[in-house]
Amino acid sequence: AREARRADEEVEGAALLKGTNETEFIGYEHLAAEAGVVALLAGAEQRSVARAGETVDLVCDRTVFYAEGGGQVGDVGWVRSPSGAGRVLDTRRIAPGVIAHRIEVSEGEVALGDQVALEVDRERRVGAERAHSATHVLHYILRERIGPHATQAGSLVEPGRLRFDFTHFEALSDTQLAEISADLQDRVSWDDPVR
Repeated sequence: AREARRADEEVEGAALLKGTNETEFIGYEHLAAEAGVVALLAGAEQRSVARAGETVDLVCDRTVFYAEGGGQVGDVGWVRSPSGAGRVLDTRRIAPGVIAHRIEVSEGEVALGDQVALEVDRERRVGAERAHSATHVLHYILRERIGPHATQAGSLVEPGRLRFDFTHFEALSDTQLAEISADLQDRVSWDDPVR
């Protein structure tokens, strides 16, 4: 149901954003940056301003926020405008190449054309990155221990936990699960560089 609702919202957002340039993603290099507000969306309505207490989708010309994708959750954090501030509750793509920040304005207002300060919740991002790396290590271990047919069929990656769906001919035994878990914990503790 959530995915169906999102698909509906994405279609509405895409229609409103015709002619909007793609959002430049600079979040691998930076966790904070200045950006220009190019759209404010409240469902199927384009807005020129969002005031305290309102929740809208904020689209900027560039962003440091990672959009939900590949099983990894979108970033959260903060946005500050010249006359207001808010919390970024989620980040996702709402049209091809267009990243939206779902924000709840907590004080003042955020307006179309504002130059805003964007800041990612660093601790949460790092936690998601750790879980993302762990999915790759787990995938490697599964293929090594139960065979090359153990391929990823889906995942959920968020701070502090991950879910990894994979194909196999039968359920893993408790012994296999314990051994794979111990191997994963051991390999993650090596803290090898990511490449």
